[in-house]
Amino acid sequence: MACLLFQRLMECAKAIEGGNLDVAASLLESIRSLASEKGRKSTRKVVKYCAEALVRRAYGIRPLRSLTYLLEPMEHSCHPFFEFAQITTEDAIEDIALNPGDKRLHIIDLSIMSGISRWTDFIDGLQGRHGGLQSVLITSVTPKRSSQEWDRKVRGVDLEWKQLIYNSPADIVKCFSKLRRKRKDEMVVVNWTCILRKLLAQDGAIEQVLSKSKGFGSGHHGNC
Repeated sequence: MACLLFQRLMECAKAIEGGNLDVAASLLESIRSLASEKGRKSTRKVVKYCAEALVRRAYGIRPLRSLTYLLEPMEHSCHPFFEFAQITTEDAIEDIALNPGDKRLHIIDLSIMSGISRWTDFIDGLQGRHGGLQSVLITSVTPKRSSQEWDRKVRGVDLEWKQLIYNSPADIVKCFSKLRRKRKDEMVVVNWTCILRKLLAQDGAIEQVLSKSKGFGSGHHGNC
């Protein structure tokens, strides 16, 4: 559901950029309807935030709050976008997890900086809603190794955490070259949040990493 909402938001933004306000209005109505039907509360919150921004962009409406009030710390101003990336990523994984033939989940995350508590909480909820998973492998590709302790089991699911460290775009490519699908019933998901832009520093790096990712038959999600 979140993937469809994200697609509609992108289509709406392109329509506004092209001056097609009638098309944009129709897409906004579709977004409102989709979000109210099945979207989670957190999803609806972020979609509402993005839709409001698109309306303001389309009609040149300025916020009523003063500029001084809007100058908040960076983490607050960026939070809705990171939250949106997280929600859409988790919803995409949940859609894939509905396949009863997959017993193992392999999450390759290039955005982990300080531990995997986000994923353990998500796995706990996922297993509670659907069940069926036997094991989860989380591979973090990160510039800094974490010493955080983690639960080896979450709701009866065996949890393994592997860390690959990089210092340059070339290292990221090397890290990906080491990854393999270990089981036929393993679904692979790649979370790209805030990493693709780093690969732009090396010619061909994005193409190599994406090619490797497609070789897993993986789903991949996130933003640059």
